[in-house]
Amino acid sequence: MAAALILGTGAGAALVISTGGAEAPVPGAPSGGGGGIPGIVPLPLASVTDADPGGEGREMPGEVPLAFDGNEVTAWRTERYATPGFGGLKEGVGLALALEAPAVAHRLDLTDVGSGGAFEVIAGDPGPGARVVGRGSFSGGHQQVDLQEGPPSGLYTLWITELPANAQGGGYRASVSEIALEGTPG
Repeated sequence: MAAALILGTGAGAALVISTGGAEAPVPGAPSGGGGGIPGIVPLPLASVTDADPGGEGREMPGEVPLAFDGNEVTAWRTERYATPGFGGLKEGVGLALALEAPAVAHRLDLTDVGSGGAFEVIAGDPGPGARVVGRGSFSGGHQQVDLQEGPPSGLYTLWITELPANAQGGGYRASVSEIALEGTPG
């Protein structure tokens, strides 16, 4: 007896056919992620907070839940700045993703509004000696950023180092509609 099963949702969905024996993904169907690395899974988040160590200590904290609410229409936004370099006021801002348990993150899934600017993915907190595991720029849509392997971490930070032009007009700001990590438990 054959059965079909769809695992996951959206871009991470995989179609699996079972014939009563071993299960295998259907060739050409979307994969479940992992890019060929065994054991890649979505990493459960314990909390997500805004990161603004060089400013007043907060960056639109009331909007943080919008970055992982499953709705690509809503977004966490930075404040609006006069220049891509935060008006010379700070080095960067971001979102700190605390995991339920330390893990090795292999990929950042990011959906954003606007294009340009630059960001880093840091294992831990931003600052002197920070371990940068990935870099990218805002694409105005969905992207997956592959991350460098390293020791497990309980915290990963999307650290925005240069802002894109404000998609709603005027100044510069970043907007994150959805953010998630995939990796292997530590």
